[in-house]
Amino acid sequence: DFKGLIKHWAQRVNSVSGIAYKDDPAVFAWELANEPRDEADTSSKELAGWAQEMASYWKTLDPKHMVSTGLEGARAHDGTHYSGSDFQAVQAVPAIDFACFHLYPVKDNLRYSLRAAKHAIRDYVHTAHDGMKKPVVMEEYGIEKKYDTELDRYEWISGLMQPFVDAGGDGLNQWMLVDQIGR
Repeated sequence: DFKGLIKHWAQRVNSVSGIAYKDDPAVFAWELANEPRDEADTSSKELAGWAQEMASYWKTLDPKHMVSTGLEGARAHDGTHYSGSDFQAVQAVPAIDFACFHLYPVKDNLRYSLRAAKHAIRDYVHTAHDGMKKPVVMEEYGIEKKYDTELDRYEWISGLMQPFVDAGGDGLNQWMLVDQIGR
């Protein structure tokens, strides 16, 4: 069923431009899913196999565009992670063109200091570049207004972007936009 969906997307014709998505230069890359998981397999081997199979299939239909996983960036501990979506294990497969991760350092179930978030960002970039030999995109990042703590949202967003750029990260997709005026 998923391969049928991939085929539909690749062959779909943009109603405005008349260009099939597989040929459309406005498409940067395809993402397999938003935050895919396989909690039944904490080794991440099943999700890695699925990512390899689906990305390879996608490339048979559309060799012009890159394919990414859409992973949150969970990190395994001793080779396992409850989500079955280990950052390196799943994205190291050959058919995935670039790694990605999502970072929300302050949420209901998570509290990173800015220093810890910066360390995590540098580690993601290092792991992608040196461990997987792939570019990396900080695909989602932000902080909700209700979690303004020692820093406000503008300071948090700036504090997440700069270490990513400084570490040599390859692309940023802002999930939340804020400016200094609204502080």
